[in-house]
Amino acid sequence: MMNVFPPLNIPTPILSLAVSAGDVWAGGVNGAARFDGQRGTWQPRSAGFPISRVAALLTGDGWLLAGGPEGIARSVDDGAHWQLAAIEGEFTPITCLAADPNKSVIFAGTLSGLLRSTDDGKTWDAITALAEIEIAALGWGKDQVLAATNEGIQRSEDGGTTWKAGEGVGGESVLTISALTDGRLIAVLDAGGLLISADGGRTWQPFTSVLPEEAEGAAIHCTAQGAVLLGTSNGQLYRSGDQGKTWNAVLDAFVFAFAETEGQLWAGATTGVLTSADDGLTWTLLPYPPTHDLDRIVTTQGRVYVAGEFSGLVCFAPEQGEWTLLPETPTPLTLLHAEPNGTLYVSGPDGFSKSVDSGETWQAIVRGFLGHISHLAIDKGGYGQAVTVTSRYFLRTLDGVTWKGANSPFENLSVIGLAINAGRAFAVTYDPITRGGQICWSTDQGVSWECDVPLGIKQLRAAMYPDPLIIGLGVSVLRRDDEDNGWPMYRIGPVDIPESMRQYASPPFNEDDIAKGDELFVIRKFVANRRLIIALTTRGLHISADRGLSWQKWNPEGLAIAEIKDIAIDDLVLYALTGDRVVTIPLA
Repeated sequence: MMNVFPPLNIPTPILSLAVSAGDVWAGGVNGAARFDGQRGTWQPRSAGFPISRVAALLTGDGWLLAGGPEGIARSVDDGAHWQLAAIEGEFTPITCLAADPNKSVIFAGTLSGLLRSTDDGKTWDAITALAEIEIAALGWGKDQVLAATNEGIQRSEDGGTTWKAGEGVGGESVLTISALTDGRLIAVLDAGGLLISADGGRTWQPFTSVLPEEAEGAAIHCTAQGAVLLGTSNGQLYRSGDQGKTWNAVLDAFVFAFAETEGQLWAGATTGVLTSADDGLTWTLLPYPPTHDLDRIVTTQGRVYVAGEFSGLVCFAPEQGEWTLLPETPTPLTLLHAEPNGTLYVSGPDGFSKSVDSGETWQAIVRGFLGHISHLAIDKGGYGQAVTVTSRYFLRTLDGVTWKGANSPFENLSVIGLAINAGRAFAVTYDPITRGGQICWSTDQGVSWECDVPLGIKQLRAAMYPDPLIIGLGVSVLRRDDEDNGWPMYRIGPVDIPESMRQYASPPFNEDDIAKGDELFVIRKFVANRRLIIALTTRGLHISADRGLSWQKWNPEGLAIAEIKDIAIDDLVLYALTGDRVVTIPLA
């Protein structure tokens, strides 16, 4: 019987907001969610979401747009399904979205220019006039669109075809623009300070305002009742009731985005979404939206840990019965690893760290980019290998305590898999020039390496498990045969055997089988206990009861296979991280 842990209700940064027909949409570091005001609950809308971080949201008549690093996602069924919009040419991450009052033209700002759509966001064309300019925010004045950029303020009176620079800005970087109730425009400078325009953005002057020196603006909103709200880089939200002349701090929070509907204000902050019913004087924190980026799970010493790049590390201890955020964990966090003795390892752009007290405190192993680890393997005796995300630097430990670094032994090859079996280190490498790979190994604790067994690799990912030593590539599992030092191959999913690997295939596959291959099938991870090996793939779970010799698809009743982000295992239970919850499936 499947059991469900308490919900993963944790603070999560909200980067964008939008309102439509009374609904509030929030975009975060992993997808979007809709707030049901009548029930007071959030509904996740990130299934099949093609955008990692939602920097911008925009609603229209029957459509919803979300912009982020991968482009613009579009939904016409209230976020139940999403598709990437067609964008002409190359583009950089989306920073903002805005539509004209009639929604006939939509603009999208990027890190290197502006995009325009005239078909409700289905297709987008680049506007050459603002090419190579970073667009931070967009806004509409009277019969014109305004763009806050890293080179000042640009305005267009012909739907974005031609643009003119606002006078008086002097090429300074501008973060955002808003309109006061008296028709004047107010802009926030990246270097601090405000600008004001009384002629629709044609000319700008410094705005005399009594703001604390440390209160550099980051987000601004002018309410329908005349208040001005300013989110600042010092973690305070300021409010002005006199059109920006004087200010009072009303909230202790980093605010990234604002929205307003029917007299209700909304603010997206580092801790979630806040709302105000008194024009911004007081604020109430809503339940945490399910837009966190928790996407990996480990278990050790009876505790369960889940982590996300920006959401950090969260622990569930049975004696506490609830999830606890571990605030001292270094972030951003791109790697999480747990050892049976309870030691935790994390890594990100700021370095490689470990904890021996269940994540309460952390010790830096290597600081900076040389500690940004992509693959880590440690055996029971403490011998371990780690490789950086660039594959140019290796770390090695013989006791699990002291780590030493060296340049990669593989020169220009990328490492896409790493495991240690019986004191021997194994790595799967990839050559971006030949688009081929090899299995490499070291029998002298990483001092020297040998490479053999050519691999035809379609995905730049190799799932590995140390005992038995298995490698998952595409639809196939290679299992180390220590008796003859071979690598017999076994099918786990749709047949897709690269030509260079057919000689290793066991049992043999014919041409008809190979033609039926599915390139979208990827083995993401292996976990195992003393009896079973379980593989998480892009098509669900597969299980082996004979140490990887044969595999069967496994669909536990009640488990939403398509929503599984990661899995972990102990002797009795499989843990599955799915969306905003963790479920357990007994393995007895």
